[in-house]
Formats: sequence, C-alpha cells, structure tokens
Amino acid sequence: MNPYYEKDGITIYHGDCRHFLSTLSCDLLLTDPPYNIQVGSAFKRGDRIDNGDAPWNRFDLEGWEQMVTARKWAAVFRARQGVGATLPGLVKFHQYYLVKTNPPPTPRPTFVSAVEECDIFRADGVKWHGSGYEPNRWIGPCSSSPTHPAEKPLNAIIRLVGCLSEAGEMVLDPFVGSGTTLVAAKSLGRRAIGIEIEEKYCEVAAKRLGQSVMFGADE
Repeated sequence: MNPYYEKDGITIYHGDCRHFLSTLSCDLLLTDPPYNIQVGSAFKRGDRIDNGDAPWNRFDLEGWEQMVTARKWAAVFRARQGVGATLPGLVKFHQYYLVKTNPPPTPRPTFVSAVEECDIFRADGVKWHGSGYEPNRWIGPCSSSPTHPAEKPLNAIIRLVGCLSEAGEMVLDPFVGSGTTLVAAKSLGRRAIGIEIEEKYCEVAAKRLGQSVMFGADE
C-alpha cells in the first residue's frame, strides 16, 4: 500500500477506498461521498471507472462506512433526500449546513438546491473543540471549480475540522476529490489521510497541498 503522496503528516492513497479502510483508523472522519452527479458534469449517473480488476460504480457505495474506524467524530455530507450514513461506535450528534449564496441553476422549473447537509456523529464522552457559539451552517458563494464538479468551500471544511478535532489528531477522507479536507487539516495542524479512486484528482490534491495554505474569514 504505497502512498501516492506523503508529506508533512498528510498522505494520499490512489485506489478504491474499500481496499484501504479496514487497515486505517482516524480521530475524525470527514468526507463528501459522490451523490447527485448530474448528466453533463464530469461524471454521469451510473458511470463505471475501471480500477484494475475492480470496476467501481460511483453510486454503489452502500456499506463503505461500515469499514471505517472513527474513534471520536465523523462528518459526512449526504444528498438532500438521501439516507445518512451509519457509523460503527458513533451516534448522531447534530447537522451542519452548507448554504450557497449562488446555487447553480436547474434545467427545469423548480427550486434550485441552495443547501447541502452534513451529518455529524460522535463517540460517547468525546471533547467538543469549538467554542460555545458555533453556528451549524456556513453561508457563502460556492465557486465552480475548474478541477472538480463538487468541490466544497475551504472555509466551510476548516470550521468542521476545527470543531471536531485538535492539533495532531488524524483526519480521514475516503473520497478526497480535489483535496479540500486535506488542505483544511494541514492548515490547522492535523495529520490526514485521503483516498481517491481517480488519479487525476490525486494529482490535483497533491498540487494543492504543495501550495501555501491560505484562507480567509467565514461568511
């Protein structure tokens, strides 16, 4: 299991996360599994990616969370009408909302989706690392990334990392995409492991981690 990237406490593995998760553990699981991929985007519903001897369907994700060992906290984004994850040893704690001030248009006449939901889980007796006044939402523009169709705002993820972990702890993202979770972890002095099935996104994440970490104030 050779890393694609490894530097400053941050590691990226290239491959199907199901081949790695049983060998890993973390203090905080923070991830955005693929969901609601629209036709015309970089991925289409039902796309299959040939990963050696294991073709992988981006929507055949049932059960991946049962392979995760998250010792303290988890934050898992999900589809608006989707069923949330069930994580061994953790119970539902709260929800976190990503509120977009510039939601993308829809091709048919209906409400556009301006909110993404993130389920928060915790183990019994774990410490909260945020303040006594942490809104459970981030509000701001979500730019259309040229590198990934579902990139999350860095500041929104930094807030989650800061509230749900402390310096030196391990953050895990099994669907690393363009690496936002890893960049947030690095900016706050956490260790992190990311797994990504598509090599082009491993490269994108590695390049982002090689740049200076810059972020501004939350909206």
